[in-house]
Amino acid sequence: MTIAVAQFLRIYKADGTTLKRWQNFWVGLTVDSYTYEPFDGGAIFSRITPSSDSLDIVFPATNEAYSLVENGLALRYLATLDFYQFVPTASGSAPASKTKIASYTGEFSSATVNETTVTLQIGTNLDPTEAQVPPRKFTTSLVGQPPKV
Repeated sequence: MTIAVAQFLRIYKADGTTLKRWQNFWVGLTVDSYTYEPFDGGAIFSRITPSSDSLDIVFPATNEAYSLVENGLALRYLATLDFYQFVPTASGSAPASKTKIASYTGEFSSATVNETTVTLQIGTNLDPTEAQVPPRKFTTSLVGQPPKV
């Protein structure tokens, strides 16, 4: 039996607003509201000890990829990459069922560009081996009214 793996990429803002939904297996098809985009999501490694690993996603060098990555770095977009395993159909259509085998969520952290590709690195800005918290602004909605002296 042949087994295949497809990657599903969701790019979204911190408020949950989805900007892009792409899958990289079924050319010309929309599967579970994910349209086809030729990208390579790399690999996910499992570790027992904490690490600050990141994941590279490689896109073809298109205007859409350039602007998405540029805006995403400036506005701190998030990305979730899901890996699904399934048995391919003879017709090339999407299977009736697939199994999620891995998932990775991270913030746009850096990018590199060359003549043919745009490589986006997603990961965390937190160090898993030290005590840190995400940066926050001091506002009354977060901490209440400050005391007056």
